[in-house]
Amino acid sequence: FLGYELPWLEQHNGVHTAQEISHQPRLWRALSTILEQQYDAVSAFLNPLLARPDLRIILTGAGTSAFVGDAAAPFIQAGLRFQVEAIPTTDLVANPEQYLDPSRPTLLVSYARSGNSPESVA
Repeated sequence: FLGYELPWLEQHNGVHTAQEISHQPRLWRALSTILEQQYDAVSAFLNPLLARPDLRIILTGAGTSAFVGDAAAPFIQAGLRFQVEAIPTTDLVANPEQYLDPSRPTLLVSYARSGNSPESVA
């Protein structure tokens, strides 16, 4: 994986990370295909939200997945007219009243390596 021999990766505890990284191109291509196939459904969901000037976007993840939101939020914010925030899911689940305003439309984008962490389905 990634130009390293398996014994070297095992010795350096890098097998899982190398596997995840090397699978990313295939996963991103698969996601692109799914989004293209689901374009109408995704547009029907997003367009009404994106038409709201008061839309708030929360990027969330737990542990290392929280870093995705931290890294992406400034770039997404720069390209949109909406408030974009990165909030760890552990904070959202522990104290939702502090972060969620029922009177304001919010798009919550959750990141998880496994896709089925408890915070993602809470």
